[in-house]
Amino acid sequence: MTLNQLRNEIDSRLENLWPKIVTRQENYLASNGRYWQGNFTQDTIPSAVTADVLYPESVPTTSNVPPSEQGTWANIQNFPLTICYRARIDNYDGPQGKGFVGTVQVKFNGTIYERSQNHGPEPWRIQAWHIYTEPENTNG
Repeated sequence: MTLNQLRNEIDSRLENLWPKIVTRQENYLASNGRYWQGNFTQDTIPSAVTADVLYPESVPTTSNVPPSEQGTWANIQNFPLTICYRARIDNYDGPQGKGFVGTVQVKFNGTIYERSQNHGPEPWRIQAWHIYTEPENTNG
């Protein structure tokens, strides 16, 4: 499998999953006054070591949420039993209103790739597939 094939596979899965996440998030917003937020579904990024690997599959950790959050990933989204990426949801409440961003990451041949999808009034938060680089630590 090539990098493009892997990203296309993930995009296809997300195309089916995203509308369900949006519906559940809208229901959560109606009940809680804000969108739900979840940390990455796995601590490690699923990794394809070589192009010969079809794609990695791992079990998401559905309880990986911030301590202040109500509910788990399982409450927000019925993930498949295994996924070939890791995902997180960040909510925001900016001057233009409330929204959330879904971000996925996968590692291919040692390089981390990431993409994000936005739901809300800040479309600049959408990011196509790109190489992810760790933010610099500015705390000294």
